[in-house]
Amino acid sequence: MIKGKESLLAAAEISRAAASIRIRYRTDVEAGMRAVVDGVTFRVEAVLPNVSTRDYTDLVCGTIASAS
Repeated sequence: MIKGKESLLAAAEISRAAASIRIRYRTDVEAGMRAVVDGVTFRVEAVLPNVSTRDYTDLVCGTIASAS
C-alpha cells in the first residue's frame, strides 16, 4: 500500500487505500479492470507498462471500502 485515508462521504465513514501492483508484462490490461490480491479487490486506475524492457507492468490501483 502506498497511502490510505479515511473520510466522511454522504454521512458514512469510508476508507480509501492506494496501491501499486507489479505484474508480468501484459498489453491487455486496462484502467477500470479489477485486481485481486490476498482477497482484497482493487480498481485499476492506470496501467504503466515498462515498454523499454517489456518485463513488467505496474498497476496504479485504489480501493474504497466502508469502515467497520
